Amino acid sequence: SPTGVGAANPNSLSAGASTLLTVTVTPGTNPPSTGLAVTGNLSAIGGSATQQFFDNGTNGDVTAGDNIFSYQTMVGVLTPPGAKTLPVSITDAQSRTGSATISLTVEPPLLPIHTIQGNGNTSSYAATLVKTTGIVTGRKSNGFFIQEPDATMDADPNTSEAVFVFTSSAPPAAAAVGN
Repeated sequence: SPTGVGAANPNSLSAGASTLLTVTVTPGTNPPSTGLAVTGNLSAIGGSATQQFFDNGTNGDVTAGDNIFSYQTMVGVLTPPGAKTLPVSITDAQSRTGSATISLTVEPPLLPIHTIQGNGNTSSYAATLVKTTGIVTGRKSNGFFIQEPDATMDADPNTSEAVFVFTSSAPPAAAAVGN
């Protein structure tokens, strides 16, 4: 039976970004595979559950006929962050099947601290994976404080421009004050 190895490039990206999905297929033997076809289930990233991949120099495929089946796609903007595994089916004209998976990670959105904190008693991002940047302003035994740079602060006095990052143990060395 045919077999395959899947990949995504890039394999770590934000929702709304584009990635090239590929499956490198090893044809079956005895008799040799003909009529190879690859179909992926992209529903985990907002795509079709029956997406055809191409080995004809189109849709992100670089070289026609090299048994590397490709599909250029965009991760849906509403795709939640986290690790995703996309199942792939491989078939040949001899009625044999194989499978592969494509792994990728959808990164959380990059948000300013004041957006994460919000202006109410509870953040609208509570229990949601988010990502931010800032300057480390203080360290504790179980985490560190980061603050928005002055140039990116908002004018709302009801939103905080700093946040405590809880690490449960000593923060990493990269979380040095000033970084």
